[in-house]
Amino acid sequence: MAFQMAKSGQRYFEIMNIPQWHEAGYTGKGIKIFEVEYDTDHCQQVFEAGKIVAPDAEFYNREGIRREDLLDYVDHIKPNIVAMAQDFNMANYEWFAKGLHERGIPFFKSADNDGDLIKPNELAYSPYVMTIGAISSHGNKANYSEYGEALDFVGFPIIISGTSITQMTSGAALTALLMQRYGQMTPYQVYCYWQNHCKDLGELGFDIYTGYGMPVLPDVKEVYEMNKPNKIILHHSATDGGTFESIKKYHVEHNGWDDIGYHYLIQQDGSLHKGRNEKTVGAHCLGQNDSSIGICLVGNFDKYEPNDKQMKSLNDLIIDINMRLGITEIQGHNHYSEKTCPGIYFRWKDVVKLEQKKEQVSDWAKEAWNKAVKKGINDGQGPKNPVTEEQMMVFFDRLGLLD
Repeated sequence: MAFQMAKSGQRYFEIMNIPQWHEAGYTGKGIKIFEVEYDTDHCQQVFEAGKIVAPDAEFYNREGIRREDLLDYVDHIKPNIVAMAQDFNMANYEWFAKGLHERGIPFFKSADNDGDLIKPNELAYSPYVMTIGAISSHGNKANYSEYGEALDFVGFPIIISGTSITQMTSGAALTALLMQRYGQMTPYQVYCYWQNHCKDLGELGFDIYTGYGMPVLPDVKEVYEMNKPNKIILHHSATDGGTFESIKKYHVEHNGWDDIGYHYLIQQDGSLHKGRNEKTVGAHCLGQNDSSIGICLVGNFDKYEPNDKQMKSLNDLIIDINMRLGITEIQGHNHYSEKTCPGIYFRWKDVVKLEQKKEQVSDWAKEAWNKAVKKGINDGQGPKNPVTEEQMMVFFDRLGLLD
């Protein structure tokens, strides 16, 4: 039986920005979702809801798979996301949730439909599970949706009532769109992402009836602007002449882009021109556009070398980027493709050499830092690095606080 969205479902579908992401090409393609459920008919309903959100994702169910073989099946199909739409208790499935966590696979579970407080023995209380409840068309907790401290998020059941639907549409399937864009995400990354991209429906922050709120995809323009550069990639225009304006015009009119593909362009007179914002994904090196800053020098360096003015502007720019962003890696376009770009006569020997700065321990922390290194609590590296929860647990263990 095929289900269609009611008007209220369509409204929440749009609130979550799903149509905008579909239009931008994010449909869950290449993402595998494993739904852990016995009831084949009910599972089919969950899949139909999931396919409205992620129409090109691959969906798998557990039909014929014994409980003790679930992790073996996970290792066989290698899902990106796992979901569970039934009420399983902690004793029977905590090992499974932990196994998924160790494999780096996000795990969503429905809050169940009893309308009561989530019981302490339910799997929802596992630290390895993200639990999703349901709201009514008015944005309040649905009468049937369980609630409590174990609730993480809520969603609106876009086709039929039930938290089984929301754990898919506001959890697994919605995350499939994210993973198509950003690649595989760890459970912690997914949890933090949705925690920071929620529509707050109850009390500010967390409350026991709506968790942190309803996960909402950001405006797709924000996605395009999420360049996280860790390297500089150098190019030549492969032309004997040209200006910033002429190259930008070609990229916009011929390639159909919104802007010039590079973040910076250096003309033959040495003048520097700013293209895309550094935070905006570039269009200059396939597979590296969201993790690099693209710099193009005008000229065909398969025939001759860049001139001194261009090299000075390039080195000044590289030093500036290094000072602001700490980037030390510099590659040519040919490092990632079969092209010769930035040209066989490019003056690599004259490119400024950058060394990664060693982080210094702040004066107020030196005594404690040195004691911690001597006791083996840390490795003495990266004093300014953020600490993960895993590292914190190791620190606590080394301090003897977990014995």
